[in-house]
Amino acid sequence: MKVYFMSAAPAALFVNGEYAGKTDMFERRLLEETDGEIFILSAPGGGLRPVSFFMDAQFFSSPPECVDVFRSRGEAIVVFRRYPKEDTRLKVIWQSRFNGNLITLFSQGETYLSSEGREYVLKPVGDRFAQVRAEERTLNGFPVLAIYGDGAMLILSHTGKPVFENRADDAEFGEELTVKTSLATCTGALAVCSYLYDGEKLTPARTEIRERFRPQEGALHFAFFESVLTGGDFIGYLSPAMAENAGKIREYLGDIAGVIVPTVDFYERCAEPFAAGLLYKIKDNLFEIKYFAVSFAGGKIDNIYPVE
Repeated sequence: MKVYFMSAAPAALFVNGEYAGKTDMFERRLLEETDGEIFILSAPGGGLRPVSFFMDAQFFSSPPECVDVFRSRGEAIVVFRRYPKEDTRLKVIWQSRFNGNLITLFSQGETYLSSEGREYVLKPVGDRFAQVRAEERTLNGFPVLAIYGDGAMLILSHTGKPVFENRADDAEFGEELTVKTSLATCTGALAVCSYLYDGEKLTPARTEIRERFRPQEGALHFAFFESVLTGGDFIGYLSPAMAENAGKIREYLGDIAGVIVPTVDFYERCAEPFAAGLLYKIKDNLFEIKYFAVSFAGGKIDNIYPVE
């Protein structure tokens, strides 16, 4: 099996104790064969600690929590997504009282939310909330606390219970909650999601995907698959004949969890210039890659078919 490595933070990769190169978010093939047991260590800088594991027969069905694994026939992509911090001292990031609850964000190797009052909550929330600002708002007549991090938002109910935690660029509070989130797509899509609130939980009401610009010609197939993934209006990418069957496309492609550019090896073995890797979730950090390609007629997609 050929294995590619990527890393959320620049790092040095060691294979069986020997330096194997630098990893970052640029895909690099560093292993040609994975027979037997191979010791892998990734060492980042910037106050982060190394992570390590044995790549063995069980790895590609049950990877450790520090990595995401995307696998297909004869190849895999291993992404180092989490590194523990060297500094594990307790540090309070932000603290305030809200509606009789003591709300604290603190770091201790990881960033946590603590809510003490009518309910007790302790949960990790990630480095998106390493720096925050907060404000009290009213949602459908109920007081809520909105905590804004780096491109993300937490909302706590009047009892201190988290009712929303997700990426967010902007939010509007009224009878409904409206959240705007930029998506990492070829079209710079913006998701506008509305939620109903009953004082205890949020219920999705409506979602609108706004594609803000047209992708380059060579990326039209990626934009199409991303539009299917995000729930956008992908019919505009289809020929008239294909558009008649647009309602069957999501069922045909299945429950997509992501869209990636095919690996170098894929292009070496398949003459499919308009192919994309679609991700299908097996578990939280393990995904299967299935390759699909399209053909065009008159600048519109007139066929979608699996590859390999």
